[in-house]
Amino acid sequence: MEERKRPLIAGQQRAVDTQRRIVEAATRAFSEHGFESASVRRIAEAAGVRHQVIAYHFGSKMDLFLEVLEEGFNALRFLGGAFVFDDEFDPVEQFTEHLRTLFRFVVDHPQIIRIIHQENLTGADRVAAFLPRLEEFRDFTREYAREVQRHGIAAHVPAENLHMMFLAIVNQLVVSPVLVGISQEDRYAFLDSHAVAVTQLFVGAAQQ
Repeated sequence: MEERKRPLIAGQQRAVDTQRRIVEAATRAFSEHGFESASVRRIAEAAGVRHQVIAYHFGSKMDLFLEVLEEGFNALRFLGGAFVFDDEFDPVEQFTEHLRTLFRFVVDHPQIIRIIHQENLTGADRVAAFLPRLEEFRDFTREYAREVQRHGIAAHVPAENLHMMFLAIVNQLVVSPVLVGISQEDRYAFLDSHAVAVTQLFVGAAQQ
């Protein structure tokens, strides 16, 4: 009986591994080239599979695109789950740590932000397909902005403006790393100091 189960389990694992390679290749392709220019054949080649395998596992190119976005939003949601304030510790220090974690994450995993940025500029018809998840992400950032203010940080800034500032800072780090001056060698040191600077900007302005 045990002997019969092993091939099925092995087959399932191969399918999972194949799907993972396809999603990773598609994520790179969509973030680097955009939806229109990222071809299924090139994604398949990068994943080491025939293009028919993508259709078998995901259906259409649009279905694969939505799977990439779903995984990206899930990663952002998981990251956001760590952004909570503990009343036993200094909220300003916690806010700085939140920013440090966020900045490192988006610079190391910029694909989902780049894809959203590209779609916002060129893919109006496709945005409707993932609008619920995008709105969920916006709702989270708005609520986090309000939570930050409840802890006495940036209380002088309207919550909606603070929410937009968060998005603008993240977008700039992802979309224009060369313009910002982020190098691979010293990116963590830069991002950590940037987190401190952003915190001081919000806290310092409120104290003036």
